[in-house]
Amino acid sequence: MLAIKLLPFLLLFAWEVHSQVANNTGLTPLEIALFFVNTKPQQLTTVGYFSSAAAVLIARDRIASEGLIPNYYLNFTYAFDDCEEDLMAGRGLLMLREKRVVAMIGPTCSSTTELAGVMGKVFNLPVVSWGLATAHRLSDRVRFPTLANMAASSLSLAYAIRRMLSEYNLTEFAYIYSNYMDSEKCEDMRTALQSAVSRNSDVSISLTMEVVDVSNDGYINSLRIASRRARIFVICFAEGHGLKRRFMVTAYRNGFVNDEYLYIFADTKNKGFYVTRNNGTDRLIWDSDTGADDVDDAREAFKTVIALTDADLTKDGQAAYAAFSEEVISRMKDPPFNCVAECKNYTVGSMYAGQLHDSVMFYAHMLNKTMQQHPDQNLLTIAEDGQMLLMNSEVSFKGAAGNIQFNANNTRVITFYMMAVNAQGEPQNFGSININGQVANLTPGYTSISEVFANRKNKAPPLVEPICGFREDSCPVNFVSTYLVWVIVASVLIFLTFGGALSGFFYSMRSKRREMERMNMMWQIPFSHLQAVQKKNKGEQSIRSLSSGPSSTGTKITMENKVETRHYKFFILNNDKVAALKHTTKFRPDDDDASELRQLRQLEHDNMNTFLGLVLDGPEFLSVWRYCGRGSLKDVILKGSITMDYFFVFSLIRDIISGLSYIHKSFLKYHGNLTSETCLVDERFQVKLSYFGLEKMREATTRSNEDMLWSAPEVLKGLIHGSEKADVYSFAIVCSELITKKPAWDLDNRKEPAETIVYWLKRDRGQPPRPELTAHETIDVSSGMLELIKDCWAQDEDKRPAVEQIRALLKGLHNGRNDNLMDHVFNIMETYAATLEEEVSSRTKELVEEKKKSDVLLYRMLPRQVADKLKLGQSVQPETFDSVTVFFSDVVQFTILASKCTPLQVVTLLNDLYNILDNIIEEADVYKVETIGDGYLCVSGLPHRNGNEHAREIACLALSFMDGVRSFRIPHLPSERMNLRIGVHSGSVVAGVVGLTMPRYCLFGDTVNTASRMESNGKAGHIHLSAEANRMMTEVVGGFKTESRGEVIIKGKGVMETFWLLSRTEGENYQPPLQSIIKERKIETPPINFSARSTSEQRSITPKSPRSVTPLGIYSDYKKNGLSTGHQFEIL
Repeated sequence: MLAIKLLPFLLLFAWEVHSQVANNTGLTPLEIALFFVNTKPQQLTTVGYFSSAAAVLIARDRIASEGLIPNYYLNFTYAFDDCEEDLMAGRGLLMLREKRVVAMIGPTCSSTTELAGVMGKVFNLPVVSWGLATAHRLSDRVRFPTLANMAASSLSLAYAIRRMLSEYNLTEFAYIYSNYMDSEKCEDMRTALQSAVSRNSDVSISLTMEVVDVSNDGYINSLRIASRRARIFVICFAEGHGLKRRFMVTAYRNGFVNDEYLYIFADTKNKGFYVTRNNGTDRLIWDSDTGADDVDDAREAFKTVIALTDADLTKDGQAAYAAFSEEVISRMKDPPFNCVAECKNYTVGSMYAGQLHDSVMFYAHMLNKTMQQHPDQNLLTIAEDGQMLLMNSEVSFKGAAGNIQFNANNTRVITFYMMAVNAQGEPQNFGSININGQVANLTPGYTSISEVFANRKNKAPPLVEPICGFREDSCPVNFVSTYLVWVIVASVLIFLTFGGALSGFFYSMRSKRREMERMNMMWQIPFSHLQAVQKKNKGEQSIRSLSSGPSSTGTKITMENKVETRHYKFFILNNDKVAALKHTTKFRPDDDDASELRQLRQLEHDNMNTFLGLVLDGPEFLSVWRYCGRGSLKDVILKGSITMDYFFVFSLIRDIISGLSYIHKSFLKYHGNLTSETCLVDERFQVKLSYFGLEKMREATTRSNEDMLWSAPEVLKGLIHGSEKADVYSFAIVCSELITKKPAWDLDNRKEPAETIVYWLKRDRGQPPRPELTAHETIDVSSGMLELIKDCWAQDEDKRPAVEQIRALLKGLHNGRNDNLMDHVFNIMETYAATLEEEVSSRTKELVEEKKKSDVLLYRMLPRQVADKLKLGQSVQPETFDSVTVFFSDVVQFTILASKCTPLQVVTLLNDLYNILDNIIEEADVYKVETIGDGYLCVSGLPHRNGNEHAREIACLALSFMDGVRSFRIPHLPSERMNLRIGVHSGSVVAGVVGLTMPRYCLFGDTVNTASRMESNGKAGHIHLSAEANRMMTEVVGGFKTESRGEVIIKGKGVMETFWLLSRTEGENYQPPLQSIIKERKIETPPINFSARSTSEQRSITPKSPRSVTPLGIYSDYKKNGLSTGHQFEIL
């Protein structure tokens, strides 16, 4: 059949075979045939011509340099078979006939190599295959006596797989393969595995399954079937199509990637965990060049994979091959290839270019060895004698990427590398397997097998069969299921015997744990539970400051005044006042700290302040304590508002030592932070020690020199954090403050600052300094008390008395009595209250007198009704009065009169005049609105409504004013007389308070303007009435005599009929207060006849200078601009 297949190609001569004879003068050429692939994309990166051919040039140079074939050189002839049998047969025979080739290097595929091997046998021609020629049948030396294969055969790989499985005691596996895109490789691998396994009994194949459907569903179905027979899968898929990656992603996403499964990728033509791109570069198999979203899944899936490859992917091997690869590409432009334009897209050598190099070197080494054995024979004859050459194939040499060795059976001794993903997620070489014929030797590259299986939970290989079988239906029978009845009986007995005890134990433990959790929750105070203290606004403070009655708080510090200080914040917690100490360092309590905090929370004593808990979730780290209303002992001393006698001080000292005694007997052992600021005083003047414990937080807080003034010398030196004797020293310093009623060390009156004092205390040289101990003048302290304090602050801590000794000594100093401080305080307060009551009574009388004076002054400025409303804080709304009578008056020719006086005399003159007129107003139901220079504005009928009596009141007022002026004398101008011009009008007005700083009760309306016009258009010594005023006086109220003036042109009013008020009619009983006023002032009043006709009709046109030199009243605008509510008027 093969001869028939070859016959047509013997007649083909159209094919041009490229060759070139090297210019080597004096050397005999040996023609070598080369076969390449140049049109199949999937094989160009592995055995392609454009990235492989120049390897023979590198080999030829090396052969020449090593002198393997003296007097001869290799000349290469190449053809493209593209792994097609017909092309290889035809072009191979053509080379044999025309070029007289002595050997063939190639082909590169199993099928074409098989055909070349037959040709070699027929023509006794040596054939060295490489690349993808991995079929194990090519190892048949009977069938192919002149064929040697440089590629790793599938049979060698099968031996390597069997050896690795045996090493890890994996005795059974399933072979899963697909012929998709490569119908030769995996089929041959199947046969090789069966052959390798059949020759050994330690490993067996449980299932061989071809995956026909390479979709995800096909993969899932295959995995389900295989998982029923095995957990170790040997996988074979075609390279370059992403089949392996997709298979593993599918397995991972469907639960077939876990510690039960192991996948072995053992196929020829692979690079382990690397995939070669079309441009020859490599990438990790789980990565994607297309931006797929399953990279993470793929990476996790390949952590359960072991890959066997003949490619040396170690760092040294890759570096060596990279240099060789670059040289291959660079030499493609050399003869006989001369590849420039077509090779420009190739930057690295092909995967198996090194095998092409090694094949040429192998041929040269066989030729050299044979030539040495037959020196008398012609080298040309030896070179083309395939069987003779292969009898000398047992050679070794350094190849392109490592050592090359062949055994006597013409089989290459090949090394496979075990690759797996390490714990860092990177591919790593974990050993090698050397195959020499059927012998496989494994060399581990690890110290522990756990390194290979680092990504598994147990760091070990999986079981060949799960404990419960592949179908989970063969779980081993355990003791319980075998002896179920006995187990039940024993369990019941055990439960009945120990159930109660265990239940009680667990209940007790759970109760204890819950109690601890409850106690922990008690000292953990959420920041949201703290309510801010509301400050009193100014209005509330003003009301409190004005309220009558003495304060009984004494030295009590109210929460409204205390919101935040440098060290503390104040809040409301569960309706109780609390003080929160700020801590600069965050503190996360551990179990020991939580235990301490629970115990702190439970400490209770009359002289111990209550610790409430910590705030861990707030903006600041806070420790929360019960609030004491009178502040610290330091506050009480500095305020000095309480009379502190000896008994008072003694009681406070006794409370302090009582609290210390309790602390020293508790788990705390010592206070460690005793100062006058940590001794708080409650409302009952009882001292409560505070801010104890929390030692870790105190150690993390930097203390100022002022805070260290109470610390014992041994504490300042850093020898200890605190002790009972150190508390006694601090107690003595606090006692000195109480005795002297001065702050510790009295820094305000000392030259040395706190820093210097602390330095002296640390130095411990000479006589150590101590605070002053001169008792305050109000404290009659005994000498025994002073000596006790001195003993307590002794420099040597061993000389300081213990707390119980101090308590006994204090009791002796007080004759054993245990008097109550509150009784003493109450006695002091009773005495103080009696004294205070007398003082309050006296002050109250003074206040009443001053209030009367203020009211009189206020009533002179505002109407009584309006003033009363303003005092009560009520607003005074503008009010309309339908009927009132408005009165305007003006001193005639006051400017001329004022020009004859000094300014001081003008003031005296007006003051005397106003006193007379004001006294007249006080006797009438009239309100004086304001004084405008030398003029008056009065009104009756508001704010007190008096019906129509306002007309009568104003008429009587006007007549009294005329009488008063006639009797008025100027002391410094006795010859001068004063005269008035009065205008009156009745009507409606609006009255209201205007202004805030100086509120004024003002009138608005046309009635005011008209009354002003009556005054300005009147005559000296006359009372000018409008028609309405005249009607009110004569018709409504009656009793007054008037006279018509006639019609007068009034500016802004037109023609008006006006009247003169002459006098009261006979029978009226009204008596003006003029006589009493005159009598009071002792003024002589000569009789003056007054009538309307006796007065000059001429109006005074003299400017009224007082209006220009004195401040204008609010009603001066009426005369200036004629303004009123809603109207404008002009003065005639």
